[in-house]
Amino acid sequence: MVAKGEDKRVRRTKKAIREALLRLMQDKAVAQVTTTELCREADINRNTFYAHYSTPEDVFAEIEKELLAELTAMVENGYDEGKVTLEMCRAIDADRERWHAVWHGNPRLLERAIDLCCERTLAYWDAEGQTDVEEGALFLRFITRGASGVVGGWLDDGCRMTPEQMSALIERFVFQGQRALLSE
Repeated sequence: MVAKGEDKRVRRTKKAIREALLRLMQDKAVAQVTTTELCREADINRNTFYAHYSTPEDVFAEIEKELLAELTAMVENGYDEGKVTLEMCRAIDADRERWHAVWHGNPRLLERAIDLCCERTLAYWDAEGQTDVEEGALFLRFITRGASGVVGGWLDDGCRMTPEQMSALIERFVFQGQRALLSE
């Protein structure tokens, strides 16, 4: 996210730091990344780092905030059945390194993202009078956790399926369940 009044140099430096952290998180959790190795990876000195952040965890918190804002926009702007899933798959495919690091680097963020999707969907269903809220909440927890496992596997596999294929697969699993896998 771009703060008001930030000049290009500051934005470039922060971007370099965030990208360096994501590269390091391909091999280790954010809690294991030291400021020294992050500065080395970003090709900056420690004073430059401390001008913007206190710890690598602060950098990750900024990445998380950006990601949640993106997810919120996707859910709010594209609720149409299938469109949200496709938008998410396209976003993940377009920025695999960040999503992979975040997906595996902080299960708390994944929980927050799932909760966000569930809350938005439940609010829509409730407004439309489509389902019992309690049962709807359980159903959404069930399918979103399954879908997140499928997406995590897709990321681990290098996103070999296209976003369209992955979205269609998730939609098929959600709407057809076990029948989608069993031959008739």
